[in-house]
Amino acid sequence: YGGLNPYTNPTLPADPTSIAATVNPVCSGAATQLTASGAEGTVYWYTSSCGGTFVTTGNPITVNPTVSTTYYARNYSNSEYSTGCANITVTVYSPLQLPVAGSNTYIYDGTVKTATATVGTGETVDWYADATGGTAISAPSGTNVGTYSAYAETRNLTTGCVSASRTLISLQITAKDIVITGSAGQTKVFGNSDPAQFTYTFAPALIGSDVITGSMSRVSGENVGNYAYTIGTLSAGTNYSLSVAAAPTFSITAKAI
Repeated sequence: YGGLNPYTNPTLPADPTSIAATVNPVCSGAATQLTASGAEGTVYWYTSSCGGTFVTTGNPITVNPTVSTTYYARNYSNSEYSTGCANITVTVYSPLQLPVAGSNTYIYDGTVKTATATVGTGETVDWYADATGGTAISAPSGTNVGTYSAYAETRNLTTGCVSASRTLISLQITAKDIVITGSAGQTKVFGNSDPAQFTYTFAPALIGSDVITGSMSRVSGENVGNYAYTIGTLSAGTNYSLSVAAAPTFSITAKAI
């Protein structure tokens, strides 16, 4: 009919030309900023494929991938999408294994003990007071009997990546066992009083200047017979565990008439 066609073909926006990342590769969950070059109008971002799983819009954008992921950028202008996308694969370093506790149980010997944990080659252990956050501290250590704990985190010395969580590591120092042995031949005649102090020996030796205080006792009874010794009020402090040997015993002998 010679009239003008009221319909015109829309002008499609050009495809983005490339995508740059501020950091690539990245540690798992770490941020990197993606910027699409050749942007027109609004930039739509996807994963899986061009026009696949929608992520967000904008340019630049910040992402925090936990696995290696390919991101696609597509221009949207004049109500039309570009035919294709630019894409970039953000590589995520392999996750780090958690630290494994070393042999951290010791018997008190008067020296400082420090907890250990093992990690892989090229990795180190950072210690923290809490399960998350905070600043690094020294590994738990101690001299006296007790439990000393801290959280261990793996850090890769090359990438700086850290393990996704931390391991609670405990150093345990247990009491040194000491056996008290009553002196042989301690006795009394029926009706008499016990000695003012029961004498004894002990083994093994105490550490340094540590001493045993208090008095050994015995099982109660005043008839003729043998009576086992007991700890009484003996103590060497919390760094020691005292026990009494079963023999010899205290004896009460018959009174001559």
